Amino acid sequence: MRAGYDAEDAVSITSAIEPYTAEQAKIAGTLIAQTQDQGLSPGDRSCLAVAIMLNATVYTTDRIWQNLQIGVKIHILR
Repeated sequence: MRAGYDAEDAVSITSAIEPYTAEQAKIAGTLIAQTQDQGLSPGDRSCLAVAIMLNATVYTTDRIWQNLQIGVKIHILR
């Protein structure tokens, strides 16, 4: 396993992950038009979609995200 995680640790860590829903996928899809100029990946948009659904602040080191106006707080680290 990578970075010293054994199988039991991996199961423990990933069992707390919320499943990705169809509604979150729809939100991510709607973000394409709003974010295509910034070059966001499908994974980036998925992260943002979950934050939108949870009304959560997003923390990232990707400075291009500071220009996004999508309805969630984005905090740039570093």
